[in-house]
Amino acid sequence: MKPTIFSLVILLVLMTSCGKHSSDYQALKAQNDSLQNAKSKLQNEVDGYFSAMNQIEQNIEKIKTTQNSISIQPVGQELNDDMRTKINEDMSYLNEMLQTNKDELARLKAKLRRSGFKSTELEQTISRLSKSLEEESSKVANLQIQLSQKDSLITQLSTSVNDM
Repeated sequence: MKPTIFSLVILLVLMTSCGKHSSDYQALKAQNDSLQNAKSKLQNEVDGYFSAMNQIEQNIEKIKTTQNSISIQPVGQELNDDMRTKINEDMSYLNEMLQTNKDELARLKAKLRRSGFKSTELEQTISRLSKSLEEESSKVANLQIQLSQKDSLITQLSTSVNDM
């Protein structure tokens, strides 16, 4: 009879320990799943930041290219209507791109502030993009001023020529 009681005690201990391990396993599995979900969300958030930053950088390059393509003719040369129209379209495009980038950068900064994610490198990159965007805004503003001055001068010269 003793071997039977001993066998029952061992069986009871084994069943109890299996249940305990099973609940530990389930708790660890749930924790692992939770961590995997958090990791996935964080990865998606970081990917979103870098995607937005890459788009802003590409737009800044487009702005630079467009700025370089705008040729300001010397005062003595006539601008035909097609050239004036192209320059005005390019300037409108530049202003739209600048505003789009400013909006996207502001959205990115707000998203980063709201999130629990903190990264010095990411913040430095956003700061660098902000500075670059401000520099391009300044260049576009200067270009706009130059174009306005040229237009004003052309108008004055045309008036002078007509008066003569």
